[in-house]
Amino acid sequence: MMMPSRSLLAAVLLALLALLWAAPAQAGRCSYLPEFPTPLRFTVPITGNITVGRDVPVGAEIYRRSFSTTSDFTVACDRAAFDYNRAYSATPYPLSSYSHPTFGARIYTTAVPGIGAAVLIGPGTAALPLQNRVDYSGAPGNPRISLFADTQYVLVLYKIAATVGAGSIQGSSLPAPYFNVQGDNRLDLLLATFSGQVNIVSRTCSTPDVPVNLGTHQMNALSGVGTGTAWVDVPVRLNNCPAFYARSLTGSYNDRGQAAQNSVANTLQYRVDPVTAIVNAAQSVMALQPDGVNQTATGIGIQIGTSTQAPVGFGTARNSGLPLNQTDGSSYTLVLRARYYQTGPTP
Repeated sequence: MMMPSRSLLAAVLLALLALLWAAPAQAGRCSYLPEFPTPLRFTVPITGNITVGRDVPVGAEIYRRSFSTTSDFTVACDRAAFDYNRAYSATPYPLSSYSHPTFGARIYTTAVPGIGAAVLIGPGTAALPLQNRVDYSGAPGNPRISLFADTQYVLVLYKIAATVGAGSIQGSSLPAPYFNVQGDNRLDLLLATFSGQVNIVSRTCSTPDVPVNLGTHQMNALSGVGTGTAWVDVPVRLNNCPAFYARSLTGSYNDRGQAAQNSVANTLQYRVDPVTAIVNAAQSVMALQPDGVNQTATGIGIQIGTSTQAPVGFGTARNSGLPLNQTDGSSYTLVLRARYYQTGPTP
């Protein structure tokens, strides 16, 4: 059998090494065009007052501000491969421990405990920082191509903890996004910052105890199971309430200074939890509470109703329907109703 010559082996080896060490797509350079000589720089104003209640779930958006340019921004690049980098030039506050169900651990803390911030791409499908590689080395035609700046971003504030503090979030303290293209050189396309402030209000109303006298009644006041005495008003006072500015704010801004903002109003909800056993859940009837002195009546419970005398539904949050205002320290009255209710045979 003939043995291959050493020269042939060397040639095969060199060919294999050339394949193994084949260079990736060649990087190129980008440059500004005369009509776009510098990167886009603009400051996005933020403003508003938000009242964050305890019922707002962790992870909820409380503020959204989209910002964009009104025209494309173009740079010229070689026909090569480039990295698109979208990240932050400054992050005054560290990452939070909160992990968003969509964006993961990319939410930064702010000056207000329990409120986090992130900048999203476009309509809000991904959060910064992001990097992706685009290869234009096989692009047909002119060896120089144009890249269009991805200039649609969204600033979002989230509730990231069960307990939220109060205070102001300055725009200058929020993560500042940038977008650049990296090849043989780095070329910045977008540099954005925020100004102004968003004020966070987070406290509840005080609710004093409500004494209720259901009165003294003869046994014939009840005519059978499912009947009750006359309803008695239960006025629940809500004192020293915070200003109810808005549950959340949503707005937009562009490089022409055009801005818009909408709000979702706060609502005040309540829930009634019985302190004794539930006798009839459908009718919101709870058992009488023994006083330790007098004999407790049997076959009778206490029914709690709404202002329209509908069963209140124990353990269920209900909208109070109260008109709320933006005056700090205001008080409101929620009217419920109560009565004795026959649940079974009575002595």
